[in-house]
Amino acid sequence: ATRAPGATHAPRRPPRRAIMGKKGRAARARERSSAAQAAAAHLLPDDTDDESCRSLASASVAASEDWGPLGDADAAAAPRLQLSEALGVALSRASGRPQRLSALASALAALTSPLAPEEVAEAGPAEALAGLCAAARRRGGDEARALLRVAAVVCVATGGDREDAFEAVQAGMKELLRSPTSPPALRALAVSLLAVACFVCASEGSATEATYALVSSLLVHAPEGGEGGDGVVVAAAAAEAWALLSTVMDVDVVLEVSSGGGVFDALVQLLERRVDADACVAAGECVALLHEFAGGDLEAAAGGTEAAEAARGLVDELASDSTRRMTKRRRREQRAAFRGIQSSLSS
Repeated sequence: ATRAPGATHAPRRPPRRAIMGKKGRAARARERSSAAQAAAAHLLPDDTDDESCRSLASASVAASEDWGPLGDADAAAAPRLQLSEALGVALSRASGRPQRLSALASALAALTSPLAPEEVAEAGPAEALAGLCAAARRRGGDEARALLRVAAVVCVATGGDREDAFEAVQAGMKELLRSPTSPPALRALAVSLLAVACFVCASEGSATEATYALVSSLLVHAPEGGEGGDGVVVAAAAAEAWALLSTVMDVDVVLEVSSGGGVFDALVQLLERRVDADACVAAGECVALLHEFAGGDLEAAAGGTEAAEAARGLVDELASDSTRRMTKRRRREQRAAFRGIQSSLSS
């Protein structure tokens, strides 16, 4: 065979300067990473020793464009929190590892606790929440539940009057709740996160009213859906969410929804079924809250004497329940909770 002019049998070796360039770039990347870790210390409380928290802060600084060039001590001393970018890096590292995602929630809480709401707002919480909700829908299972817990921490850190943050959560959680493939435990967390985001971040009364109506509907209809205790798991979360949002609603609206909207009957149904201890306690606490809102007139909250007496009787039974379907510790906890509810209803 004829060889083309200038051709060689073996590929040419790259110039030495190209090899050195790769090593140099790697060295510069390591140097920049070390500088980012040093700058991240300024975002953290002095006593922080959590590795996940330090990693998240470091990722935040590395993602920031305004922490200054390498070696600029003044700019590096005051990095801004870049929430969305940092969470993106942290989530990619924790992919397939729910334990790391659970640790991320506590790390994020430690990272944001010393910051003012304005500082967190500058970090882009709405974008971060949208990313977390989208990741939860994609991943599912334990990872999705851990991601929603991280999102709840972001909501609390964001503070009030952040309608964009609430809307990001609302859009993501409504998709989860509408999906027929979402498991009950994930739907329950979606309800809880939606209520927390509304309670903390929503600034418009119409948004709160719409969320309250949705949660009330879930409380009334969730026990009917699912087999066994599946629907009750969602109903327990809906009862806790309903109690939380009731504290920011007009009392007359709460009592009207309770007596005329089927909420009180749903609470009595949860107490009767006793499928889930958490659901029983959540329902009992809602009954005690309604008793307080009605000024001690439980019949007004229940829409009649019969329903009110049924609720009181079930609370009395659960305050001395000795069933063996749960552990001793859980029985003690349930009895203690219902004795407190019993005391509230008798005052």
